[in-house]
Amino acid sequence: MFEPDEIETAACPVCNSNDFQVAYDRFKPYLVVQCQSCSVYYL
Repeated sequence: MFEPDEIETAACPVCNSNDFQVAYDRFKPYLVVQCQSCSVYYL
């Protein structure tokens, strides 16, 4: 499958922050995260 270093992280599409917390990890290898700056959830 994918190695952890092969997965990219994306900045928040609303505020462009890189500060996020993992919200759901059931869609491996993808993560649904929540932006800690504006609270938006994104993939």
